[in-house]
Amino acid sequence: MAKNLVVKSMADVCVLDIALCNYIQLAGHQLDWLQKNHIDVAQGNIEDYQEKIAAAKGLLKQLRNF
Repeated sequence: MAKNLVVKSMADVCVLDIALCNYIQLAGHQLDWLQKNHIDVAQGNIEDYQEKIAAAKGLLKQLRNF
């Protein structure tokens, strides 16, 4: 996932905001499902989801400070 965002217009901001919110929500649901339904899931998979969600939240915060 990108570490920095480059936006050229407010339309970009709106589209990216929606996309990041949807991604965070979907990844969160997938993580919850994995944790509840797959006790034997590798810890690395859970940590991977957590890292991706944290990165997306960081980008969303950066975007909203634009």
